[in-house]
Amino acid sequence: MTSTTTTSKPLHLYTYPTPNGIPVAAYLEELKAAYPGVVDYEATHVDLYKGVQKEAWFKKVNPVGQIPALVDYTRSRPGDDDKKDSDSQGFAIFDGVAILFYLAQNYDKEFKFSFNPVKEVEEFSEMVQWLMFTGSGLAPRFGECRYYRVVAPGKGSDHVVNRNVELLRNFFSVLEARLTSRDYLVGRGKGKYSLADMRAWPHIKFHEVTGIESLEEYPNLKAWLERCFERAGSKNGFEVGKA
Repeated sequence: MTSTTTTSKPLHLYTYPTPNGIPVAAYLEELKAAYPGVVDYEATHVDLYKGVQKEAWFKKVNPVGQIPALVDYTRSRPGDDDKKDSDSQGFAIFDGVAILFYLAQNYDKEFKFSFNPVKEVEEFSEMVQWLMFTGSGLAPRFGECRYYRVVAPGKGSDHVVNRNVELLRNFFSVLEARLTSRDYLVGRGKGKYSLADMRAWPHIKFHEVTGIESLEEYPNLKAWLERCFERAGSKNGFEVGKA
């Protein structure tokens, strides 16, 4: 592939099935089921191992050169309003969390997977906090562990490798404690499946590549992962972006 492709569907996702790409695909699958006839999308496989994400055409969608990226063809970029419809390139959104918020704002009007920031102030704030927990803590540490174990084995000292796994286990323990007597991370009572869960569970799903081979010492986390992944949206989203 050398360029973006306009489709008849309103949304176009560019992705690869990694813990960063899966949450957006899973959310789109949930939205398709929750709002039939309203939400639909097409997905394009971006081969990270061939460096497709760094090609010029892709950087027009995401200047950072990373997946995921989303184009909404129902909207236009600022400054494109005077162009003909056939010339519109759509509105592009990059960064996984930014895409999740964009979809929630524009396509989840009933807050089925989010919380009303005006009427559910505390829940919305907690959801943002757990999204940041994954984005600034769990995800980077997962990436470090995977890098030294899969991408560059033997390149890091034993201290660095073991320290990263130890820190990742700390994040697992935080989730384990949070999920005590809860089904999901955010929401009153046992919680509601939301963006906070979608952003986090793919990282736990791939725990074996980090050096944490079992979740037996994290029973709440293990049960939560199974609960999240048994959803049709999760299973379908897990497959999106594969070659």
